[in-house]
Amino acid sequence: MDEVRRAESVGTDKTKCGCLLMSTMGLPCECSLAKTVNEGKAISLDDIHIHWKRLKFDAADSCKEEDADLSLLL
Repeated sequence: MDEVRRAESVGTDKTKCGCLLMSTMGLPCECSLAKTVNEGKAISLDDIHIHWKRLKFDAADSCKEEDADLSLLL
């Protein structure tokens, strides 16, 4: 949401945006979000680097039932 708010001030001007999120994280930057919002479209999975689409969190591998201490969550 922060990026969408910044997109309102930057608009689709790549010189103001700098495209930092796109170049460093592979995520839609302010100017691309502004374009998407102006067109009334949703963010496409094609706009997100493949790294983020391959993330997998498997709780079975990282935490065994006997190791879990739910009292820490309270």
